[in-house]
Amino acid sequence: ANSNVSIYPNPSTGEFVIKGMNDITSLVVVNSLGQVVESVNNNSKSIVKLDLSNRKGVYFVKLTDNTGSVTTKKVIIK
Repeated sequence: ANSNVSIYPNPSTGEFVIKGMNDITSLVVVNSLGQVVESVNNNSKSIVKLDLSNRKGVYFVKLTDNTGSVTTKKVIIK
């Protein structure tokens, strides 16, 4: 159900829009070592804007919806 989730632009300079998942309740951004670098409780929105412009590298965005379904997407920040 969450295969339609898109994060764009990707790669980017750090600002992303996340959409395609209904009622996103939280998102967690982790680096390649598994360390949490950003955590947001989202109050069930379907479109999220995320600014990681102070970071560079490869990160993973873990999205959770109101049903508990989890989707993880890779993002690249130049």
